Amino acid sequence: MALLARTRRDRLFTETLRAQPRWSVLDATVRSADDHSSTRPRRSIMDCQRAYQDDEGWWTNFQKLLDDQNNWPTEYLFKFIVPRAGLEAIQQVFGDHPVTVRASSRGNYVSVTAKMMMNSSDEVVDVYSAAAEVEGVVSL
Repeated sequence: MALLARTRRDRLFTETLRAQPRWSVLDATVRSADDHSSTRPRRSIMDCQRAYQDDEGWWTNFQKLLDDQNNWPTEYLFKFIVPRAGLEAIQQVFGDHPVTVRASSRGNYVSVTAKMMMNSSDEVVDVYSAAAEVEGVVSL
């Protein structure tokens, strides 16, 4: 069940990214897949992720994919990577729900995993929106 949920979530995220302009890291620059002639200063993964998620169309498409591929209510698996300093903030996003926390090999980052019963795609988007407010968070 967990593998199926993860595969479905990964497919959702991948399909959502495919519907948006792509970014690729090339040497010291990031270029738009639609415009290879323009270059921009190098961005981190978090910056690229925020660029997608700040776009209202991205959220609309993501929500549509969630509705198409899930029968609500469903248990939804959330995964985030956050700097150790942001652990308490990301845990507050989940309130009293149990979370699994694993530290990176050097201990600078932690991965946070939570399974929550969601009644609609709106609730899933609300959790991702709240998590996006945490400094340095990466949604998986």
